[in-house]
Amino acid sequence: MVTNLGRVWGISANDVWVAGTLRDASGRALGGKVIHWTGGFGSAPAISPTVAVAGGVWASSRNDVWRVGGDSTGSATDHWDGSTWSSSHVDGWGLNGIWGSAGNDVWEVGYRNQTGSMFHWTSGFPGGPGTPYGVAGTDFLYAVWGSGSGDVWVAGTSGAFGAAAHFNGTALAAASFPGTANLSGVWGTRADDVWMVGSNGSQGVAVHFTSPWPTDATPSPSIVPIDGTSLLEGVWASAHNDVWAVGYNAAGATIVRWNGVAWSQMMTFGGATSGLVGIWGVSE
Repeated sequence: MVTNLGRVWGISANDVWVAGTLRDASGRALGGKVIHWTGGFGSAPAISPTVAVAGGVWASSRNDVWRVGGDSTGSATDHWDGSTWSSSHVDGWGLNGIWGSAGNDVWEVGYRNQTGSMFHWTSGFPGGPGTPYGVAGTDFLYAVWGSGSGDVWVAGTSGAFGAAAHFNGTALAAASFPGTANLSGVWGTRADDVWMVGSNGSQGVAVHFTSPWPTDATPSPSIVPIDGTSLLEGVWASAHNDVWAVGYNAAGATIVRWNGVAWSQMMTFGGATSGLVGIWGVSE
């Protein structure tokens, strides 16, 4: 049996959570795992079983950890209160990503009936999510990040193109971007410095929004293909000139970095069957 590790979230260098999936030798998912590091890299982590497989993880504190992913008939939200994991199930949904500004302002993103969809939890766990949002003009939503409760950004797909959605506190808007085939990761440092990553069908791309999402127009981000990458899946930034993205290329898992001027490849490792999905860090 193997555990595939996916999305990662941290509160500090000594409080890092990783969502994983336990699989058998054929690759069949047997269940979810959450791995928690409390002593920094090199220490032995705590490993807990969860209902959800794959998907994402987010935490407001060590006693308020959320994990989303698929289960046998739909999707599950797992929650850690500091001592116990609990689970909430939703039929017919696929949930891929999660982010919140607080424990009572949590967004889950995914899909339902081939339409990008979102759940918004406003009363904590297990209060239950509010009315789901269908995001017109999108097929699948993969990742979510925000600078606050009124500035929530979502990465996904729309037909043959990558797509982005935005919630401004009252309304949702979405747009697709020719030059991209999918967008699977999102992070920012503020409302006018937001990055999404994905692919254009043949290589990884980075999409950079340098203005807040407009209220009456389609956003016009820069779209940059990244040499030496096939697909980028996760992105994290400490500043406008320190942006990291992960994915894979023909030679294995790859890490690239934006220094404010250009993207450069930091390393590739692991061989052709390797890849990276999530990234998180702390600035020094």
